[in-house]
Amino acid sequence: MKNNFLTLSRFSSRLVATLVILLIQLPIVSPALDLGRSIEPTAFNPVSQSHFSSAAGPLTVFSNATGMTIADATAGGPGVSSLYPSPITVSALAGTISDINVTINGLTAPRPRDLDLLLVGPTGIKFVLFGDAGGTGAACAVAGINITIDDGAATQIPEGLSCPPVLTTASYRPANYTGTIEPDAFPAPAPGSPYNQPTPTGSATLSVFNATNPNGTWNLYVVDDALGGGTSTISGGWSIDITTVGGIDPTTTTITSNLNPALTTQPITFTSTTINNTTALPVAAGTVTFTNNSVNITGCINVAVNASGQAACTATLAEGTRIIAANYSGTATLGASNGSLSEVVNSPTVPTGAQFCNNGGMTIVDASTSAPVYPSTVSVSGLFGTIASMTTQINGFTSPRPANIDFLLVGSNNVGFTFMSDIGDSVTAASNLNFIFSDAGATQPPQAALSSGTFRPTDYDPPADPDTFPAPAPGGFSAPAPAGAATFGSLYNASNPNGNWRLYAVDDGVGGGNSTITGWCVSFAVTPFTTTTSVSSSANPSVFGQPVTFTATVSSAGGTPSGNVQFFDGVNPIGGSIALDGSGQAALTISSLSVGNHTITAQYGGVSLGPGGGGYAASTGSLVGNPQVVNKAGTTIVLGPNINPTPTGQPVIFTATVSPVAPGAGTRTGTVTFFRNGSPVCTNPVNASGQSACVMIFTIAGNYDITATYNGDGNFLASTTASPVVEMAIGPTAANANISGRVLDESGRGISGARVSVLNQVGEIRWAITNPFGYYRFFDVPSGETYLISVTHKRYVFESRSVSVLDDLTEFNFTPIPQSRQTGTQSSRHSP
Repeated sequence: MKNNFLTLSRFSSRLVATLVILLIQLPIVSPALDLGRSIEPTAFNPVSQSHFSSAAGPLTVFSNATGMTIADATAGGPGVSSLYPSPITVSALAGTISDINVTINGLTAPRPRDLDLLLVGPTGIKFVLFGDAGGTGAACAVAGINITIDDGAATQIPEGLSCPPVLTTASYRPANYTGTIEPDAFPAPAPGSPYNQPTPTGSATLSVFNATNPNGTWNLYVVDDALGGGTSTISGGWSIDITTVGGIDPTTTTITSNLNPALTTQPITFTSTTINNTTALPVAAGTVTFTNNSVNITGCINVAVNASGQAACTATLAEGTRIIAANYSGTATLGASNGSLSEVVNSPTVPTGAQFCNNGGMTIVDASTSAPVYPSTVSVSGLFGTIASMTTQINGFTSPRPANIDFLLVGSNNVGFTFMSDIGDSVTAASNLNFIFSDAGATQPPQAALSSGTFRPTDYDPPADPDTFPAPAPGGFSAPAPAGAATFGSLYNASNPNGNWRLYAVDDGVGGGNSTITGWCVSFAVTPFTTTTSVSSSANPSVFGQPVTFTATVSSAGGTPSGNVQFFDGVNPIGGSIALDGSGQAALTISSLSVGNHTITAQYGGVSLGPGGGGYAASTGSLVGNPQVVNKAGTTIVLGPNINPTPTGQPVIFTATVSPVAPGAGTRTGTVTFFRNGSPVCTNPVNASGQSACVMIFTIAGNYDITATYNGDGNFLASTTASPVVEMAIGPTAANANISGRVLDESGRGISGARVSVLNQVGEIRWAITNPFGYYRFFDVPSGETYLISVTHKRYVFESRSVSVLDDLTEFNFTPIPQSRQTGTQSSRHSP
């Protein structure tokens, strides 16, 4: 059956379409009924395709079997299909469209005339297949019919003003009876009007798609544009059969290089990619020949393309700008094509210290606007600094007419300079001469016979007839004397020497023959790159003992500096010399800064790098927000007894521990004062562990509030226990106490013969006289009372003090009031 079907090469397209419709509807019951390759439609792959042969060329059917429900129109506008649009993707077809037919499968409609169908091709062409046809009466209703719309059908879709005729399974020519007064409207996302319209509204046919690329997405938009008829369905989806002509598809070839620019010593791989323009897929057959300036590259002739449409060629090329082309041969069904690129190939740059040379040579063709090597390039690298001075050297200069030769140097800053132009004459040939051009040259080269030497840059071209250099040379450049006033220094000093330096050469006079050089060089003296140094602090202000990190950042327009940084606190170095890291930073962490203000700076010492005197210059930076402020650190104090409760009369040791508040740290000094029920008992120093102790004896039973206050020092703030320690004394509830102490002069020596009196609250008084060392003592003083204790002496004045006595009171010492405070002070001065 398949072979027999393929012999129908002279059938009309209408007959072929009719056969296609019938064959699509036939179930496959036998292997003999094989209509070509088919993709079975599924819910996930609704599109299928089959290939046939015809006289015009291959015919392929693509289908979308997903059904559609078309909603009845509403007062708000047309009803649209549930799949809107319904797409079919066409691919891998060669040539262009010569014929196209569309089949609607399983159409059920109570009023066919309400339906409008719009087909949009992948190139954007819009065609109304069916509009206001088939009638509206009950007699016009259809159920489950298959309609093929074909320009070659015998009958046009009937309007159906009366039924019969009724639409049935058949082939029809497209028709739209809408007219122009009330044209069809297809809501978005359908494209807007105007549309190609068939008769009688218009005169278009499906041939509007002819001669276009069939590949891409075809979309079918179905609407119901009249109220009241109810919903319609297309249960079997739709299909499109396409016939193409023109079996040779155009192609496009592109070429890439893995290394551009490249050196004469480096293998370069060129890769071509050829695409079938019709299918947008890579070609899988044919060969590619690669050429260099239109000459076949050895080993790269007729290279077969791979499955990705690619071919490769690896070659080593001579210096110059090369046009590399990839020429695709084509096949019986694929057209030939080619692509090209410009490949720049340079001779290797030979560095010697701060001199960089291209020894590849150049030929300057007689009366030519450019040389075969145009430009010649020197790549400068590894210099750390900006240009302080430079020279350019031409080696092996040979020319029958030197005055015809012009050289243009273009620096890494893209500034052009005609440092040598029209020197010598047009009579005396030059042979293998070496020239060094320097701003410091003693003379300019003559306009006569030349010899090797060092000269100032020179351009003898008159201003009325300036030098010209064709592209890719820059259009603007400067000339030295006598044509201009430029120098190497005026054009290049203070710029970065690193990068590509290009030399363009032309022969601007007719006759004489070619000229050559064996190579050329540029040499530099450089000024180290300037740097800036900045300093930041991890914490400012900070507190005593807190680790603070100072970070110095050294930056330069010439890259990331290396070398070392020294930090200073004022004029004093802190830490050692610290090396910069890969980010140009050095960090110092220090926790020993004293309390106060510190002026922090960082000095970058600079570094010598590379040839030519380069490197990075020294610089100094200050802390942002200088000074670094270091405040006293906070403290906490914790108090604890060695025994609690305690029997009366037994010594109790209270230990106060002073700790810094983070992030502060360090050794605490100073004293701690201990209090019993708010009255000071003793003041003792803080040891190296931050602790201080006080011994108390409780003679009366009861609860006592014990607190302690750290009095601070030069580095730490004072602090007091957060809450008192309640010490419980067990024993008698009342007892007498002793009061003792010393009377001291200003120097701390005991005062003998001073009278010390103790006055209670009812006016009773007791007194005692100090011994030769200034000591006094009262025994059996009733506790639980408040007393006024006074000291009198014929030579000194003392302030009286009130104290509540709960237990033995020791070290209750007195010192005289200083003379400066005695005026107006209430005190006693009596003879003992």
